[in-house]
Amino acid sequence: MKQKTKQTVVPVVVCAMAQPFLAVALRNGADTSTMLEPSGVTSADILEGKKMMSGQSWYDFIDRVAAAVDSPFLGFHIGSGAAIQTLPNLKNLKMGEATLGNLLTTMVIEAESLTTLADYELVVKGREATLRSQRSFRPSSNPVQADGYFAGFLYRLLRECCGDAWDAAAFKARICDPEALPKDIHSASRVMRGTRSGVEFRFPSTWLLLLDQGQASQTPEINDVRDTSFMSQVSMLLELHQSDPNITLETFAKLISLSPSGAKRQFAKHKTTFHKELDACRYARARRLLSETDLTMAQIGNRIGFAESSGFCRVFKRWEGMSPGKYRQEMGSVGLQEPAQSRPLRA
Repeated sequence: MKQKTKQTVVPVVVCAMAQPFLAVALRNGADTSTMLEPSGVTSADILEGKKMMSGQSWYDFIDRVAAAVDSPFLGFHIGSGAAIQTLPNLKNLKMGEATLGNLLTTMVIEAESLTTLADYELVVKGREATLRSQRSFRPSSNPVQADGYFAGFLYRLLRECCGDAWDAAAFKARICDPEALPKDIHSASRVMRGTRSGVEFRFPSTWLLLLDQGQASQTPEINDVRDTSFMSQVSMLLELHQSDPNITLETFAKLISLSPSGAKRQFAKHKTTFHKELDACRYARARRLLSETDLTMAQIGNRIGFAESSGFCRVFKRWEGMSPGKYRQEMGSVGLQEPAQSRPLRA
């Protein structure tokens, strides 16, 4: 008689899941090479998004990014922001045409194409629905940012689909570390401590029948009227690809699955252009690296897409009205400053 053997599952996740976290690390000038070294994958692997990385490596990497940028709620913020537009297993669904039940069912069914980290299930019992995951391995430490990411994604998705029917008090979350969620979530919803073996979210089953009500732009978390699906995706991709000196509208259009003319129309719809957004993204990173690191002009130029430091210095003077060396000197004389507020870019 043949003896049944237990199938061994190697816990892995597709590198694309690390892209929004890599974008944050790059934006803040973090040493991504050191962060990724233990994982066996590189920034280039993550940019390509096809290679698999171990589940523990993914957990460790996103925890390192959160620590490096001093953002304890990073997973939640990314989950509630970029994740809905960038999750590969949801990108083919149009939010306005799918119910919450459609979206969650699709996510559960197609999850195995992205990861073997956990099994997912959506259970409806009377008036309560439960979405839960059971990890296929025991992480070496609490996957704080990963749980926060999942919670942020679901919280945002529920709010968008519910619209006026949304009731924060009806949302219940059980995650490994409640401190992964911001205080305002704790005050509005019930957040409970779970274990590192998986997460669980409960909410009214009637919500599964609701279509997207288009309320995202009216939620407190989203204050910028340009923070739409398209511009969120643009922001993340520019953070990932701005170091490429050869990036153009044509190559960028391929990244977002549009023709160059289609991409141009989308930018025009948001009253901007590809080159304006690329310039602004490079300018913001340059200012941050000048004020917060000791990198040389050549190193900074390389990180924002300039092969020669002379080209970087020339363009920075156009942006800021002074050389990068003078800017760094001025920042040093007044102390390190967060470069979020900036003068308009010079044409």
